[in-house]
Amino acid sequence: MPGFSFRVFEQSEAEALIACAKRPELELSETFVRDALDKGDACHAILCNDELVSYTWSAFTPTHDTNGVYAGFGEKDRYVYKAFTLPEFRGRHLYRVFKPLGDGYCIARGCTHAIGFVKVDNRPSIHALLALGYHRIGFAVYLKRGPLFVAFRTPGVRRRGFRFFVPPKGDEDGDSENQLDSAGRTRSLVE
Repeated sequence: MPGFSFRVFEQSEAEALIACAKRPELELSETFVRDALDKGDACHAILCNDELVSYTWSAFTPTHDTNGVYAGFGEKDRYVYKAFTLPEFRGRHLYRVFKPLGDGYCIARGCTHAIGFVKVDNRPSIHALLALGYHRIGFAVYLKRGPLFVAFRTPGVRRRGFRFFVPPKGDEDGDSENQLDSAGRTRSLVE
């Protein structure tokens, strides 16, 4: 596609990504970028004439969702999260065109499957992921109110090893195996 390019930003390229993400409508704060890259996540970016127009993030370790709840997944999986395309570039199927490049990067890192969740009422995103060949594997729900934490996963989600959890105090990197699953939203999971 003329004028478009794909780039993966890693930890050593934080300054370059921050420079590309200055537009507020991209919803990428400097703090978010630094935190994500520092934990080893990668930003798969689509640029038009060297300007960031679309991105998605891949995590390779448990990742904070919101309110102290984390998403955990299998060691051969990558967790795909925080995808965004500027409104004027939506409908051009950019992710479909550049997805193989991002997949190749992740496969080289040993992650052969992608897993992510989408709000159940976000039909455009669900439709786009299914059109790309992702499969719906089930649903996960969590409720977190103060110290109360309750989670539910359907069997397909459980088999894939995806879980929402709250790490024990002092284990905010989310690597403890002795955790309960957690929830607060209903999500449709795809791989």
